[in-house]
Amino acid sequence: MANPNPTTSLYCRDIPDAGVANTVFGSDTSIMVARPGKTCCAFPLFWFTIPEGFYALVTKHGAHQPYVDSNGKSSPVWPSGMHLGPPWLKVSHLVTKQSILFNTQIKGCKTKDNVTVLIDVSIVLRVMGDDPETRPGDDPQNVYKFVHEVTPVGLQVQLQDAQAEAVRTLARSVYHTEVFGLRNVSH
Repeated sequence: MANPNPTTSLYCRDIPDAGVANTVFGSDTSIMVARPGKTCCAFPLFWFTIPEGFYALVTKHGAHQPYVDSNGKSSPVWPSGMHLGPPWLKVSHLVTKQSILFNTQIKGCKTKDNVTVLIDVSIVLRVMGDDPETRPGDDPQNVYKFVHEVTPVGLQVQLQDAQAEAVRTLARSVYHTEVFGLRNVSH
């Protein structure tokens, strides 16, 4: 279910550890990716936890470490729960599984009759990183690509630019009296 509070920006944030992820993501709907720190204590920990509701990427000495299940199947995303491993194995990124309501305002749109209007666009989005056998069309590799290639800020810029272009084209094709009737139009 999408969060009822729309966000106008998307970003990545450092958090103290994976244990506070639910609190941090719940209080700030703009966060898509969190980078948890390693829990600090007097002795090294030989376990780490991944909270439910997140895609987790794990690193070993800073290099990506894929998860290998009991059947030998490899995935870039680690499942939630407690995992045993050496202290240098850590959760590098947590990506939210929840849908995000992203809001964009397109200002200065000219209509067919040259009236300037402001159009507000809301998009529901999520990172499609589940197992393709569970959710067709999803791929765990999408999570890795999103974190390291697209990034939340990059996605925000792409969404805003694509929406601005599509909405300006659409607005130019209708009269100002028809703009309000553009609700639920997919372009």
